[in-house]
Amino acid sequence: MRLIIPGWAAIDQRRQPVSSLIKAVSRASDWVRGMEVGECKHQRDLAKATKLEPRYIDSLQRVAFLAPEIVEAIIDGRQPPDLILGPLTAAHPMRWPEQIKLIGIL
Repeated sequence: MRLIIPGWAAIDQRRQPVSSLIKAVSRASDWVRGMEVGECKHQRDLAKATKLEPRYIDSLQRVAFLAPEIVEAIIDGRQPPDLILGPLTAAHPMRWPEQIKLIGIL
């Protein structure tokens, strides 16, 4: 949970990386890479190995397909201050320019 105080961004122009978003990007990328190389053949196998719900894994894997600019912004702490994991795991356009516009990066 993060507390966002209106006007705070104007006082402190430095944005900080959000560890939960970075963890989500890292996890999703690792999971997709693992499935590509055959470490886990199905999401069921991944769910069993990670002891996480298959629905959570399914939604989080979408983060692995975000535009590189979005991933870089998250890692650098340049994401919109109100960005949370929910919108990143929701169904989003596959075209990167549309994702960037939707999420509000750049």
